Amino acid sequence: MRAVFAAGTPAFGSCAGLQVATVAAGGTVRPKRRGAEAPFARDIAPTEAGAVHPLLRGRG
Repeated sequence: MRAVFAAGTPAFGSCAGLQVATVAAGGTVRPKRRGAEAPFARDIAPTEAGAVHPLLRGRG
């Protein structure tokens, strides 16, 4: 991830990927004190720009 940052390459990190990016950028990651998270997301819709982005292209 440090090489990705140094190259200026756009990157996407989710879950562990976001943690790796945080540490690579000089941050720290630690265990959550009150157990695991259970995130839920509903009614999410991409913006016009997001709808044509390669990551979301063709998704509802």
